[in-house]
Amino acid sequence: DLLYLKMKGAVGDILCHFIDKDGNLLESNIEDRLISTPLSTLRSLDNVIGVAAGDDKVDAIKAALKGGYIDILITDESTALQLLKNTKEPLENLED
Repeated sequence: DLLYLKMKGAVGDILCHFIDKDGNLLESNIEDRLISTPLSTLRSLDNVIGVAAGDDKVDAIKAALKGGYIDILITDESTALQLLKNTKEPLENLED
């Protein structure tokens, strides 16, 4: 299942919902069997906190942010710098 999802473009998962690089949900038979909070519910909630760090998580974090699933990110400095490295968004709203 995981190889199939990777071949379909999965970069990570949120609550076992697999997403592509743009934050779009990937349909699979895992999704049909899953008992979890729907991603649409996460989008509708305020102050959803994501916790992730490491080189192997950068693409998944970007996808989660693009998809609008998290409002707050807790990560380490190295991961944060990688996320900011190629961003084209203004940095004026970032806090220390």
